Amino acid sequence: MTLRDVVVATTGIWIAVEIVGGVQLAPLDPLSAIGTLLLVGLINVVVNTLATPVRQLVKIAAGTPGRWIVAGLVLNALAFWICAWLARTIGLGFTVTSFGAAFAASIVLAVVTWLVGPLLAMHR
Repeated sequence: MTLRDVVVATTGIWIAVEIVGGVQLAPLDPLSAIGTLLLVGLINVVVNTLATPVRQLVKIAAGTPGRWIVAGLVLNALAFWICAWLARTIGLGFTVTSFGAAFAASIVLAVVTWLVGPLLAMHR
């Protein structure tokens, strides 16, 4: 878990808020919105870090790559759903209205991680 991970997750969550229906950030002034997104990004990174052993077990149990990909997508969506629940529980203005929205947002987050992560890694 690094600052880069939090920045990448925050970027992905911000894009998901903008393009995925059902992923919402309460109307805030710009500075508060950035702070909320950073906190949600941090929560997301922590949840995903804690979920890594579960992902490894699913990868072993799933067998074929097709099953592993589907199971991985569902686990990512579940991790995003848990992240949103935790954010809402501690009073952040971040909500995800359905598991379908969490699933779509987790795909957005995965694509952003895939695109932005290596760019940030190049600037060490």
